[in-house]
Amino acid sequence: MRIQYKEEGDKVFVTHTQDLEATIKANHEQMAQRSVFDKKGEMHHVMRVPHVILMKICQETGLDFFDKDDAKEIMKILKRPEYAAFRTYPGAI
Repeated sequence: MRIQYKEEGDKVFVTHTQDLEATIKANHEQMAQRSVFDKKGEMHHVMRVPHVILMKICQETGLDFFDKDDAKEIMKILKRPEYAAFRTYPGAI
């Protein structure tokens, strides 16, 4: 992740950027190797979400990922089709 700071008068603007291609590629490869019929244990990997995506969602919605109730709402958002590239499991989450 890359963080940039820009000062304008008495304000400081912080920009976070991250190359998502590696994450999306890894997710796609992991998804291609899995099936909804695979035996899964108590814990299984279902998503790999870059930090900048979580930050973007939190900024747009005003939710706090570190708040238990807000985290549940963020997970509902991440289950939407527009975030499918971050899934690593083809079944229901």
